[in-house]
Order: sequence, then C-alpha cells, then structure tokens
Amino acid sequence: RQLRVATESSDERTTMLASPGPVSRRGESGWVSSDSTCAVVGVTLLLVGLSAVSAYVLTAGAEQLDSPAAPWQDWGACEADTIVKAPNDNRTYRYFELPSGMQAIVVHDPDADMAAASIDVHAGSLLNPPELPGLAHFLEHMLFTGNAKYSGEADYFGFISSHGGSANAATDLENTNYHLSIPPDQVEAALDRLIQFFVSPTLKPDMIAREMHAVSSEHSKNVLQDEWRFMRLQRITTGNPNCPLGRFMTGNLDTLANATSDDLRRFYEEEYTPNRLALAVVSSQPLDELESWVRRLGALIPPRPPKAYATFEQLPGPLAPDPSAGLIAGGVDANGVAVGGRRVDYVPVADFDVLHLSWYLPPYERIDGGPSQAYSTKSFGYLTRMLGDEGPGSLTSLLRTQRGWVSSLSVSHSHPASFSTRIDFSMLLTAE
Repeated sequence: RQLRVATESSDERTTMLASPGPVSRRGESGWVSSDSTCAVVGVTLLLVGLSAVSAYVLTAGAEQLDSPAAPWQDWGACEADTIVKAPNDNRTYRYFELPSGMQAIVVHDPDADMAAASIDVHAGSLLNPPELPGLAHFLEHMLFTGNAKYSGEADYFGFISSHGGSANAATDLENTNYHLSIPPDQVEAALDRLIQFFVSPTLKPDMIAREMHAVSSEHSKNVLQDEWRFMRLQRITTGNPNCPLGRFMTGNLDTLANATSDDLRRFYEEEYTPNRLALAVVSSQPLDELESWVRRLGALIPPRPPKAYATFEQLPGPLAPDPSAGLIAGGVDANGVAVGGRRVDYVPVADFDVLHLSWYLPPYERIDGGPSQAYSTKSFGYLTRMLGDEGPGSLTSLLRTQRGWVSSLSVSHSHPASFSTRIDFSMLLTAE
C-alpha cells in the first residue's frame, strides 16, 4: 500500500491544505504574520490532513491487513520508502497499525522547532441520533473535561499552554479531529494527555450543563456569520429534502436538552472504536523513538470489537430523484433553457451583494474511477481551474474588466461528504 503525501512547496516551508471541519471548540485563532507562527500552523494543518488521509486512503483505497497475534514490539511497520512524497520534502515518514486497529503515521522533521499531534475519529455529525442533533459535537466538548489519569481541563490545556503550545478540536460531518502543537521536548507528555481522551474519559455529569451551554453558544455565534448562514442554506436547499446534509449538526440547548451522560457514553462506546482512530505525530525525534511512543501509549486504549466505517451511500444524496424538483438542472426546455434548478434569495448580515451558484454532483472518486484513479485524474480540479481563470478571454476578464459587473469571481470544488461533490461559483457583485 502507498500513502501519497500531497504537499505544495512554494518556499522553504512545505505546507498541506487541510480543513479540520466547520465546528470548532475554542473559536477562531488569531493569525500572526511571523515565520515561526506560520511554521507552527503549517505543521498542525499537515497533521490534521495526514490523520484524515491515513483514515481514508489507507482503508478505502487498499485491502485490509490481517491483524497479527504478536505483541506490538514484534509487529512490523510500513517503512518510509513506501510513502510517496514530494522530491524536495526532507521529512521521513512511517505508517503502521496497532493491534487494536488504530492507524498511525509518524513524521521525522529535522527542522521542526514545534511538534504536533492529531487524532482523527472516523465518526462525525452524520451519526447523531435523530432525537439528539449535535451529540457528536457535544461529545467532542466533553472529552476535554477530564479522564481517569488527568482529571481536569488544566491537566491538558494548562500543560500545553504553559509550554507555548496550542490545542483544539473540530467536529465535521464524518470525522472528529483533536489536534495540538507543542515544543518537541514536550511532545511525548502531550501525546499521553491526548491519547487519554480515548482511554478513560469520565464524561462527568456535573460538567454537562456547562458544556451544553458552550455548544449552544457556538451555534448562537454562528447564526450571525454569513459564511455559516450560507453553508446552512446550501445544505437545506439541496435537490433532495431527505438528504442527511439538511440535518442540524451543531446542537443547542433545545436539541440537547435531554442528553445525558449515558447518551454520551453510548455514542462514545459505539462510534469511537479503536479501528476508527487515526493518529499522526510530527516532531524532530527519530522515527523509531516516535513509533515507540505511539505504540506504548496507543496500547493503553482498551480493545473493543472493530466497527466498520459508517457509509452513507444508502441514504438519500443531495441529487434530486426527480430532476424537476431539485437543485440540479435535469435537462433543457423547448427554448434550450436549463430546467430543474432552484433559486434562493437571502439577506446577508454584512453589507454586500453576491451571486453564488452551486452544483451537487456524485462523489469525485466515482466519476474519476475510484480513489486511486481520482488522485491522478483530478477532473474537478481542471474544471474549476478553467472556469476561474483570470486571463484574456476568461469569464472573469469579461465580467470584471470589460463589464464591471463583479469585483471578484472564484470557482472551487469541495467534498462535503463521502456521497457528494459540490462545485461552487461565487461572484461578488458591484453596484452595476
């Protein structure tokens, strides 16, 4: 099996584009334009991406390895030369699996002045019980409140901040990610604290009310932000009203009013199984030392029967079963005009005018012939690059330079869930 590390090197730093998800525990981080801060942010984003890649590519795109009976000290690792990386990437990588089924990748970066770690859980908001919208996000909050070894939040956040590090988490549709950055000489201790989230969380009943209000406060903050309002509109106005994208994901005091510690424990036990965990660590220590830490600390996670990754292909997707009822243009009328679309007008919080077009399409892997083929084909990348071109004769040149109708135009594609791909065409309009 191969793991391709997708990197883009525009200068001395190598960065990876990754999105930890829309629901953040601690709010927006401040961005400082210093090289050291950019390096720390780049390392953390790399880890978020690598943990998701190891969870997705190495299971969806390859056959499963047989679980060995030997103890972890004797279990072979997948060596660094099986990982495809950029020619100018001076880091070394090693992927391996623990007997529990947890996947791991360790990265030796000889130039790192900050280390980072991330654990990605292949379970997110789409697995919320119908009667408790927001439970996955609520559990993310509750794991920070303590465990059997480190009973208080100060044992985690206090330790990391005292060493000049940072930590956060995010709940997405199909994944939940916990990540941190810290100086290399403290990464083993920080990793121990992070892994304890998955060893013995207490989910204290006396912390439920506080964290429930924290979750609800995030939702209250989000509804006043145009990007969140628009994302919600996109999800609830797909061509299929039964699509799970339309569900309320964040949670608030109303939807979580009846949530108990038992509900949280049940969701944790059922969905946070070791085989759904993917751990990534990057630091300046040698690979053997990083691997030994991961194997020793990862072995503390109690074994549980493996649970298959949740798939949602059997659920209604965003494409309308009847083109005339959906967002996607299903054909053309007698005059050659596309039919089957949907128009939504809304008033933003900020003072701006924008025209946004979205197309929901099947998953790009399905269109491009599978995950391995999609990596090399990138048909959506070609499409969005051509549509968003700003050169002579381009749509941007016509609408912005010649007509003066738009001040900016952007085209992008995203993968909001495993069952769909979306192309977004956004134009910021002028007074004209």
